[in-house]
This record gives sequence, structure tokens and C-alpha cells, in this order.
Amino acid sequence: MFLEQLITKAAEVNESTTKKRKYSNQSIQTKIADYVESTKLTPERIKDINWALVKAFVVCGIPFHIIENPFFVELLKTLRPAYEPPSRDILSGCLLAQETAFVNQEVIKELKNSKNLTLGML
Repeated sequence: MFLEQLITKAAEVNESTTKKRKYSNQSIQTKIADYVESTKLTPERIKDINWALVKAFVVCGIPFHIIENPFFVELLKTLRPAYEPPSRDILSGCLLAQETAFVNQEVIKELKNSKNLTLGML
């Protein structure tokens, strides 16, 4: 009974959002090229996606093994079919090391450009 209600409600929400889109977009017709992205990813785009993944995993505290979870892979494939996610070893190894090196480099640069730095004693 509960599942039937949930399915019915989901269908109603989907139908109402579809109707809203039809009514609001009647006057402006967009081109399909505005929505379809290339099926091939450039190395720069892959790098950007990998960087976003590392950042999300670290900042949100997501365990690295989730990258190989079939449901997570399905999510990534739905968002970007041409993207092949890295293994957890690559994600937690070289990609994380690269990001750590970049952050450390930025911190060092900030410290070099700072003046009158002191260490406080409590």
C-alpha cells in the first residue's frame, strides 16, 4: 500500500513538472545542441571531473571505496555517459596526492606573501 502511494505521488510530481516545462517553454524554442554534450571527453574535462570527485570525497568524508559501488557508477554514467570513473586506488592515491600537493603549494605561496607572521602562545 505504501509503495503504491509512493509510486503514484512520484508519477504526479513528474507529470506536473513536465506540464510546467511545456507551458513555460512554448514561446522560446531551444536547440538540441544546447542540451547534448559531446560523447567524447577531452583530457582537460576528465581532469576537471576527477578534481571535483576528489574534492567531494575529501570534503564530505565519503569513503573512497564508494567510487566502485555500482549505484554510484550508475549515477556518474547517468550524468556523463562517456566518463570512466577512476578506481579507488587511483582516487585515494595519485589523484589525492596531486590535490594535496596543489593545496600545499598554495599555502606556501600565501605564507611567502604574508608579512608580520607570529606564533601565539596561550
